[in-house]
Amino acid sequence: MGIITEDAPYWLEAAHPETRFVDAKDQAQRLSGSGNNVSGGWPGLCLDWEPVRQAAAKFIREMAKVAAAHPSMYAYDCWNEPHLEPSWSHHFSATTEEMLFCYCPRTIAEFQRWLELRYGTLDRLNQAWVRRYPDWKAIDPPRVMGTYSDWVDWRRFIIDRST
Repeated sequence: MGIITEDAPYWLEAAHPETRFVDAKDQAQRLSGSGNNVSGGWPGLCLDWEPVRQAAAKFIREMAKVAAAHPSMYAYDCWNEPHLEPSWSHHFSATTEEMLFCYCPRTIAEFQRWLELRYGTLDRLNQAWVRRYPDWKAIDPPRVMGTYSDWVDWRRFIIDRST
């Protein structure tokens, strides 16, 4: 049995609209249906917010309780086919900036912390990225393709958190 956490319940979005994914153009993404998620709740909500993490963990625990006792259950996958970019299969005509998630304040803060752990000092990051950031909070994830070092780190950050 595979569990898909990319769908989110509409009640959670209504209770915590701040948890919506934000694209690279700073547009919050409302839940809706899609071809591969006809029940709605796509593209899900940002897991950098505590209410979303708690709801996802509770959902997984409850599903495990129900499925564990079934005689045909051999194993279950807590995150089947994680989508690193939830909207890739959702908007075929969208620009790259409209398909990249998440640029909410929580995810940006997590990225800044990740960079600080990775590089140790701002001087090392500035040298690697060929920039002159005055502090960690000035760093914004890349929002368009074109630069290299920051883009690679942004993708590594997303992959590290999703695997």
